[in-house]
Amino acid sequence: MTPTSVPASSRAGHAAQACDASVTFVVPVLNGLHFLRRTVPALLTEAERWGPAEVVFVDNGSTDGSYEFLLGVDPARARVIRFEGGTIGAVRNAGAREGTGACLAFVDADCVVAEGYLAAAVETLARTGAAATGCEASAPEGGRWIETAQYRLHHVGRDRAVHYINSGNFFITRAAFDEVGGFREDLPTGEDSEICRRMQEHGLGIWECTRVKAVHLGNPRTLRQFWRRTVWHGLGMFGTVGGPRLDRPTIMMAVHLALTVLGAFLLAWPGVPLAKAVAAALALQLAVPVATVAYRCVVARRTSAAGANLVLYWLYYWARLWALVLIVTGRGHRYRK
Repeated sequence: MTPTSVPASSRAGHAAQACDASVTFVVPVLNGLHFLRRTVPALLTEAERWGPAEVVFVDNGSTDGSYEFLLGVDPARARVIRFEGGTIGAVRNAGAREGTGACLAFVDADCVVAEGYLAAAVETLARTGAAATGCEASAPEGGRWIETAQYRLHHVGRDRAVHYINSGNFFITRAAFDEVGGFREDLPTGEDSEICRRMQEHGLGIWECTRVKAVHLGNPRTLRQFWRRTVWHGLGMFGTVGGPRLDRPTIMMAVHLALTVLGAFLLAWPGVPLAKAVAAALALQLAVPVATVAYRCVVARRTSAAGANLVLYWLYYWARLWALVLIVTGRGHRYRK
């Protein structure tokens, strides 16, 4: 079922709830003090600007002073709860249970919401009949090359029906959230891809709106950070295997592995001249990253930073393969990004 094929009764119900307009911001926090001083004021201001909105911070056992900082926020402006040791899905669910809004706005602690965020989100659901909205988070101005390259490749920049929105900037009606059962709490990561998959199964539309904007301050800024975060995200890869759509990243990872093995076979085969074997192995090694970047350029309708993203996607698929090793060997639960 495509994102736009939402039953009329479902569209009417979710649009009606969106028009109710009471919203709960749910903000998971884990050692985010460096960002909270910038993100919290914008969040509180947006909630007060909208009116029928509340803010719930869920601290997952911070040790850097984040929890103490949040306790200093006026209780009339936000609630702070502590939920230690859970997955990110469990933390988000705990915040949803604490709130009372007819809509839930899941925003990460390192994201700055734009002025008019809630008005745009509520209007989008009421206008389109979708059950959820949001947008690819923006890179901060003056960001490192990794941040800007990834953003330029992935930011489509137009409103459209989609199959997935990142849970760091994810706005959904409570009725839809309850209907699909919230986030899966057994997944270490990938809870956003998985809940969007279940929304498709329930015929619930997802609409990306560029005006539901947030700036992501916590992007990887070095290759090491990019590697570690990609490995961490990859630990939840099997949460979206199956369902109504093929899990493209996992499939492409498998293809990359197969081509890598083939390249190694050519290098080891005595009947193939070394120069030709090296050239073939290199081409096979880059085939999946090139295909991925080409696909993203077509979707985004731009080719900027293609070279930088070729490097990043080569690392991406190797990081996913390492995540697979951690899963298979039972070491994934010990990994920290």
